[in-house]
Amino acid sequence: MVVYNVCNFNNLLESVKSHIKNRVEFAFSILHPCFYHFYKNRELVDLVYMKESLNLIDFVISTDKNPLPSKISYYHRNIETYTKALVKVEFLIKEISEIYPTNEVMDKYPSKWIYPRYLVFRAIKID
Repeated sequence: MVVYNVCNFNNLLESVKSHIKNRVEFAFSILHPCFYHFYKNRELVDLVYMKESLNLIDFVISTDKNPLPSKISYYHRNIETYTKALVKVEFLIKEISEIYPTNEVMDKYPSKWIYPRYLVFRAIKID
């Protein structure tokens, strides 16, 4: 989930592409850009979905009983930005998944998820 912390997503993709062989799958997850601001509504109050932006947000693991207070960079990008960047560097998008826990898993969290929190991209390097 480091992808949303990286300033230049295109440079990241170019680097990944240069280090993997043809037909190798590259998978990554991001905070769901359509819904994450609902969970971080105090920090992302000025978020504009279609505009890429840098935001500093609290790093929190919901089940951590003793969280360390710290801010992380969160580069908000819309889904189109991610997909166009993958295509530009010649990755074939294999799948985009909105992951969501089962009720059994969700019972372990302090609060229920209302929306998916993450997107997972699976792409294959093609040359």
